[in-house]
Amino acid sequence: MGIVKMILLSPGESTPLHSELARALGASIGIVESRSFPDGELYLRIMDDLKGQDVLVVQNTRTEKDILSLLMLLEAARALEPARMDLLVPYFGYARQHMRYNIGEPISSKVVVDAISPYVDSMFCVDIHDEETLEYSSKPFRNIHITESILNHYKDSDISYVISPDDGGFERVKVIANLLGAVPLHLDKKRESDSIVKVVMNEIADIYGKNILLLDDVISTGGTILQSLDLLKRRKVSSVYVCAIHGIFANKSDETIAFSCSGLSVSNTLNTKYSNIDISDEVAKKIKEVVK
Repeated sequence: MGIVKMILLSPGESTPLHSELARALGASIGIVESRSFPDGELYLRIMDDLKGQDVLVVQNTRTEKDILSLLMLLEAARALEPARMDLLVPYFGYARQHMRYNIGEPISSKVVVDAISPYVDSMFCVDIHDEETLEYSSKPFRNIHITESILNHYKDSDISYVISPDDGGFERVKVIANLLGAVPLHLDKKRESDSIVKVVMNEIADIYGKNILLLDDVISTGGTILQSLDLLKRRKVSSVYVCAIHGIFANKSDETIAFSCSGLSVSNTLNTKYSNIDISDEVAKKIKEVVK
């Protein structure tokens, strides 16, 4: 048998994260033929010989198409008899529904995990919305927290305060603030009616004239971020940089946010115009600790 070298596979189009991960892992990028039939059904075929090789599959689960193409690729790859197959889900979609909030609802994240975990030896994700999802896997499932990548991006920005738009992200903010030598804070949400939620600052902080990093895990519609920006501007801060691990940016909210802040940056878990925080070295380091 020849030298075993990791092969990185993805059922979708290659993104900057794929190429940077391959570099950081010393892996090659496998060739996957992928197309849709006229009736919309998906087709894919792995063009590499995977027998006896270590395989890392990289795919998000943001959409139904993402999930189906991932399942098809995993089944095809397992049939080619790799020595080991691991999965990296940079953005784990459907993690918001990690429990049954109302009778009759599915635990959506469990459904996704149950479908994909039988095919792999282990799984990784990046800053998943709720770590309860990890417990649903029958295989080792690790959540990689991105800290070094954010630190490197903002270490020269003279940040005085790192602020979470809600208390749920305060633990992440405390870690980043400590690394930047800044003060951690969080805003709060006050419900004014069934349909109106207002962002407020309950803590008294001397943020006047300071540089602020507004940090969240996911920016979806951007509503909370825009409210937070408005609140901070009214407190006469010097600048507000907006950062999130995952940038979904529904309804083109990225442009509105970018116009309203001093700088918008998200990681390259999702490929967007503002995905200028490369996480490949940090993720590769964590993967190498497990896949040796």
